[in-house]
Amino acid sequence: LTTYHNTALYRYIHTLPKDSMLLGHPWDTNEIPTLSQRKVFVEYELALPHYKKFYEQIRARLFSFFRIYYSGSIIEIKQFCQKNKIDYILVNKKYFSDEFLKKRKIFIEPFNGEAIYFAEKNKKNGFALAHITHQKRIYDDGKYFIIKVSDL
Repeated sequence: LTTYHNTALYRYIHTLPKDSMLLGHPWDTNEIPTLSQRKVFVEYELALPHYKKFYEQIRARLFSFFRIYYSGSIIEIKQFCQKNKIDYILVNKKYFSDEFLKKRKIFIEPFNGEAIYFAEKNKKNGFALAHITHQKRIYDDGKYFIIKVSDL
């Protein structure tokens, strides 16, 4: 764990219950299964179409992920997480910043267009995950924070 730039984050995730499932941006969750031995809902490596049937499931997950990540509704997020047995949400604050969103490169295609759509649709009223209070954050290092779905 010492060679990765998010060592403290990976160490913290490793302390979560072993059967935990995390939801987070695919660019941020890629190393979690290896370095923290915890399951993730989506990750970047799985977004690449290696096996058709498997990719169909991952594709559906990725499209639904961006709808939820950029949602304006805590209720919608919680219901989605309960349905998909997600225990924790990893939030990278930069993905909600004006600077990041102006670049219009939220993820790779064919998912980027859909991600941009949900980000633009909900930006005006605010992204629910971007406004989680500090009291509900079980981990916060200034860049990332983690929330427990049952605390929403």
